[in-house]
Amino acid sequence: MSTFLHVLSSGVLLLLPLCCRKRF
Repeated sequence: MSTFLHVLSSGVLLLLPLCCRKRF
């Protein structure tokens, strides 16, 4: 279960910059 949370958190960190770029 901890591995799932780790992958999910890493995915969010990768998606956040993309969302910021789309906004600006």
